[in-house]
Amino acid sequence: MYLFRRDLGRASALLESAAQDLPNLPLVWFNLGEVRRLQGSVPEATACYGKARFLDAGLAGPPLRIGQMYLDAGQRDSAIQYLGLAVRNWGRVNPPTAAHNSRLYAGIVQPIDDLLPTTLVWYASPCEASAAYAGLAALSPGVPLYAERSTSCESLPAPHAERRER
Repeated sequence: MYLFRRDLGRASALLESAAQDLPNLPLVWFNLGEVRRLQGSVPEATACYGKARFLDAGLAGPPLRIGQMYLDAGQRDSAIQYLGLAVRNWGRVNPPTAAHNSRLYAGIVQPIDDLLPTTLVWYASPCEASAAYAGLAALSPGVPLYAERSTSCESLPAPHAERRER
């Protein structure tokens, strides 16, 4: 919650403690990477994302963030590599949600309640994929699939509606 509210000092302290107590939890390292990225420390963020990837190579978040940092740094080839990895990892989401995520991108437009109960987990994967596709679309404007899939997150119902207004 501290990270979500951008109380980076408190988030950092709790995540550092969690990383010491539970060093094998990849989401602790991912979230600590988020704190470091928001604090402007790219090397520390990259190290945290790397630890999260080492612990769970199937997560889409760490390669997404690393790819975005490479994109921001103008390192095209590395950005494509990591953003592509994020999209591939997202495509391997576990079976209970994979079919729903595929329907989000490939199916007809449906109310969210017809796809899956409204949960944070449901929102996270499509948004990670949309961000990765947006980066790939910027790097490869000739691939229409990337541009088409880059805005799926923003078309979801609240809480994403407020993201478009910012």
